[in-house]
Amino acid sequence: VILLEYTATWCAHCIEATAMMHNLVMKLNNNENVILLSIFSSSVDDKEKILKFSEKYNISNKILYNAQTIGDTYHVEGYPKFFIIDDVGIIVNQYRGYSEDLENTIFQKISQLAKQ
Repeated sequence: VILLEYTATWCAHCIEATAMMHNLVMKLNNNENVILLSIFSSSVDDKEKILKFSEKYNISNKILYNAQTIGDTYHVEGYPKFFIIDDVGIIVNQYRGYSEDLENTIFQKISQLAKQ
């Protein structure tokens, strides 16, 4: 099961979502069937900005740099945007934006899918 987080260094809601992603890493760390990936697909972000951002906000999940074409493939038009992909590669959920209850929603869905 994969959680793709499309994010950007200049996005205020993305900054809020970094704590959520960190919490999800801590909650799901022992599950080898789950991958959490932050994708920086904005043309504004370069590797140096992304590295500073990840250090400042303690990003502990995997990061994909300079991924504008991947953002285009998934039709990402705003940040943050999250996709949950099941074990056969199907997008089962997607969420646009950030809210405080999103962490629990994503955690529950990933936990359910990872058990199958």
